[in-house]
Amino acid sequence: MYALRLKSSLLGFDRGLRSSLKNMRTVTIELPVDKKGDFDREAQEQIVQRNRAFSSIKEQVTLLKGEIENARVVFDVGDTHNKETPIGEIFSLPSIKGLTKRFIETHSGDIPVYGGKQEEIPIGYVKDNLKNIKYFENCLAWNREGSVGYVFWHKSKFTTNDHHRPAALKPEYKDQIDLSYMRYAIQDVLLKQGFRWSKTAGKEKVGKINVKVPTTPKGEFDILKQKEIAHRYEKIDQIKRDLSEKLDTLLKCNISVE
Repeated sequence: MYALRLKSSLLGFDRGLRSSLKNMRTVTIELPVDKKGDFDREAQEQIVQRNRAFSSIKEQVTLLKGEIENARVVFDVGDTHNKETPIGEIFSLPSIKGLTKRFIETHSGDIPVYGGKQEEIPIGYVKDNLKNIKYFENCLAWNREGSVGYVFWHKSKFTTNDHHRPAALKPEYKDQIDLSYMRYAIQDVLLKQGFRWSKTAGKEKVGKINVKVPTTPKGEFDILKQKEIAHRYEKIDQIKRDLSEKLDTLLKCNISVE
C-alpha cells in the first residue's frame, strides 16, 4: 500500500493522468529483497512501521497548521490614548449589487470578485466597467456572511458578492487614518460580536459598532501610532504565514521505500 501510494505521488496520478487498468499495468514498484534475491518480509514490515510513524507525525502537523492559521491574536493598542468611534463615522458603507456565481461565469474578466472566505482569495473574476456594477479600490471590506467578521484591505480594483461588503474611508479622514491599522482593529471588534450565518454582519450593525483609534493628547487621531501598532500585527501575520508554508513543505514529504 505504501509503495503504491509513493509511486502514485511520483507519477502524479490525478484527473489528467488516470490510474486506469491500462496505465497501472505498466507501473513498477520497488520491493525489498534479501541477499538471495527473495522478497524480504521483515524489511517490508520495518518500512511499514516507519511509514505509520511518519503518517502519525503528519497528522499532528496538519492539526498544528490548522491551529496556527486559525489562531486569533488579541488586539491591543497598548498604553496609549484612544477614542472609541463608530465605524460608520469614519467609513462609508455603500450598498452593492451582490454578484451571483452565474453572473461571474458569464462575464468573466480580470477584476477579482471577493466573497466570504477567510483568506483574501477571489471567488472569480469579471470584466471591468460592467453596467450597474460597483467597483472599489484601495479600501477595506468585511465578510458579512461565510467566514463572518474577517476584514481585508483590497488595494487593487475589485468588486464583491453579497457575502463581502466594502468600507471606503471618508475623504476627510485620509490623512488621519491608517487602513492597515483599521483592518486589524475592525476585524477584532467584529469577531468579538459572535456573528455567524444566523447573525450576519450587515452594514447597519457594523456601522454602529465602535472601534478604538489611537489619539494624541489633544484628542486628534494619531496616524503615526496607528502605523506603529499595525506594523506589529503585520509582523505576526508574516510569522504565521511563514510557519504555515514550512509545515506545508513537511506535509508534502514522502518516505521512500528502501
